[in-house]
Amino acid sequence: MLAMVRQIIVVQRKWMPEDEFVEMIALLQSLPGIFAVNMALSVGKRLLGRKGSLSAAFGAILPSIVIVLAIAIFAQKWKGNALVEACFKGVRPCVVALILSPALQMMKKAGVTLRNFYLPLVAVVLVCVLHVSPVYVIVAAGAGGAFYGYLKERRRAA
Repeated sequence: MLAMVRQIIVVQRKWMPEDEFVEMIALLQSLPGIFAVNMALSVGKRLLGRKGSLSAAFGAILPSIVIVLAIAIFAQKWKGNALVEACFKGVRPCVVALILSPALQMMKKAGVTLRNFYLPLVAVVLVCVLHVSPVYVIVAAGAGGAFYGYLKERRRAA
C-alpha cells in the first residue's frame, strides 16, 4: 500500500517531494493509530486544510470497513471449507511481499546501506524478538543520532 500511496502522492500528482514524503512517513509511524488514516489526514490537511483532512480520512476508512465486512460475511459462511482456508494460506506470502517491497524502497531512500544496515536490524530484533517497546527504540535511535551528529560536527570543527 505504501508503494501505491508514494506513487500517487509523489510521482503522479506531485503533491510533495520525495524527501518530504519520507520524513512524513517517519513521523506518522511514530504516531498512534492506523497508518493509512494518519497518512490521509496529513496529506488532506496539507492540500485542503481541515475539510481535506476529514474528507481524506473518511475516504481512507470507508472502503476498509466495507471490505472487512464483506470478507467477514464470506468467511463466516464458508468457515471450515478446506479450499477457502487453503486460499487464505496462499495469500500470506503475497502479504509479506507487499510489506517488504515498500520497506526496501524506503530503506534505499533513507540511505540505509550495507555499512549501516545493522541499525534497522537491531531495531527489528529489539522489538520483535526481545519485545522492547518501539517507543524506547525510537527514543534511543533519536538520542544516538543526535550524539553521532554531535561527534561528527566536533571532528569537522577540529
